[in-house]
Amino acid sequence: MRTQIVREYLNQKGYDAILIGNIESLFWLFERAIDPRKYGSYFYSDFLVYIDNHRSVVILPEREKQLISEKLENYNVDYETYSWFRGPIDIINRLSKSKKLVTDCILFTKLPNVEYVDSDFKFIQLQFSEKEISRLRAIGTLSENMLYEFSNELETGMTEIDIEKILKALFQEIGLEVLYLVVVSDERLEKFYRAHSTGKKVKRHLVISLRAHRRGICVSLSRSFFFGKVPGNLSELYDKSAALFARSAYDFMQITKLSEILKRAKGNYISIGYEQEWNNFDVNSSAKFGIGNLSPLMELSFEVMENMAFSFSTPLKPARSEDTILLRGSSTAELITLGSNFPKIVVNVENMKIVRPWIMEL
Repeated sequence: MRTQIVREYLNQKGYDAILIGNIESLFWLFERAIDPRKYGSYFYSDFLVYIDNHRSVVILPEREKQLISEKLENYNVDYETYSWFRGPIDIINRLSKSKKLVTDCILFTKLPNVEYVDSDFKFIQLQFSEKEISRLRAIGTLSENMLYEFSNELETGMTEIDIEKILKALFQEIGLEVLYLVVVSDERLEKFYRAHSTGKKVKRHLVISLRAHRRGICVSLSRSFFFGKVPGNLSELYDKSAALFARSAYDFMQITKLSEILKRAKGNYISIGYEQEWNNFDVNSSAKFGIGNLSPLMELSFEVMENMAFSFSTPLKPARSEDTILLRGSSTAELITLGSNFPKIVVNVENMKIVRPWIMEL
């Protein structure tokens, strides 16, 4: 439990206590070892956590105490319960009396003298511990392996939506929750960057894009499949897409400011005539439970650091390239979602060789 990091944040910012209820914050607080969500909800937690310099208190409904206390039995926390008709406000007011309280829940900023956390509290949640990195690697490997194994089942005439449904069920069987999964094929790849699966039957070319997680650790990737031999014009476009991804991956390893990374990426797109496609470029953190685009953080001079993981894609229609990278020390990185199964090409960037997945011919 990251209690000490929270207390360091409080002391640095001049607060006495914090009330944590945001799903992503709770995943992070417990080192992503438990799932704090209420009945699997994306948005609501089973409990709140109050932390000051002396104690950590879990605030929860009376009827949930036994279940949640079993979930948190390995953590040094106290409990305060409330009845369903009263809610937690009285407990929060009592615990924080005469204290300067901050919260990550907009709802509780309506209470007197309660402030909302600043962006620094969100930034410290983006770094993974070594234990979390081991789970991140496992999730990345499982996700790509599932796409590879399922490729043996792909046939022309299958509908996009049927492929999506089957894959979601398979991911559920291996304990991964799919946040989104989209199958786009043939002429739809030329028209749409962001799309949804439809009842259209696959003819020759399809791209599967997904974001999956377990306990708030997320990975994103896209893989392309083609029935028959890939034509030369499509091959050339995938070459460009792979080069753009590799260039941005290299910049993530070498540059600390996200704003500068994005600025260089934009220049790379414009230099080869893809200024319009650049508008669909986005960056996601593997520590963010939702599908939150981090690009707006460029205005805050956000710094990328070791043990942060990001996913991004090259939005070239129809040649999408997407993976998740983990930043490590000495200007290096791991491609978390790239294993040994799919065909690959090597892209040379400066003095570095970066491997990219290639289209799988079926």
